[in-house]
Amino acid sequence: MMAFGGMSSQREAEAADGVSARIHAGAETLLEERGIDGIQVREVAERAGTSTMGVYSRFGGKAGLLDSLYRRGFERLRHAIEPLRGGGDAYEELERMADAYRDNALAWPRHYDLMFGRGVPGFEPSEASRAEALAGFQVWVDSVKRATAEGLLKGQPDENAFRLWAMNHGYVSLEIIGMAPRGSERTRRQRHRNAYRAFLGGLVE
Repeated sequence: MMAFGGMSSQREAEAADGVSARIHAGAETLLEERGIDGIQVREVAERAGTSTMGVYSRFGGKAGLLDSLYRRGFERLRHAIEPLRGGGDAYEELERMADAYRDNALAWPRHYDLMFGRGVPGFEPSEASRAEALAGFQVWVDSVKRATAEGLLKGQPDENAFRLWAMNHGYVSLEIIGMAPRGSERTRRQRHRNAYRAFLGGLVE
């Protein structure tokens, strides 16, 4: 009987995890379709095949959904850039990371808005979500430390990593809202690389 009960509990836990995953996926789809204001608990529940109570019991309402999406955005960004570390030239490593950062932001523009854009009334990222955001920044710090140790960059790695992230963020944000110069994807990609390389060059002096 204990084995049977244990198996039942395991299945219940797996089912609960499946519902949570569907809820998150529904919220993520709404976010990319309609933006932050388009996330409504009732519609998320409908898309997940559960009740509004199911959303509240697992995420605590809209603020909890936003927090989950915020954290997932930074997880996705970190997973995009982290594997690029440690291979080849340290300078090229930083360039590849910048490319991946841009690709990720353009693929998930409204997620990017939640992560870095306007504030949302009633929403403050949890400590766990802020920790995930900082973990993504640490990837940049580690790469800049490597480039500094190899004599490719000068100055304080933490400060330079922040400058590189800020530059990349600013450029990509302008591109997302349509304020960057127009052109083909190839042209826009190369323009971003040129700007990033010029900024990197300034950290050598």
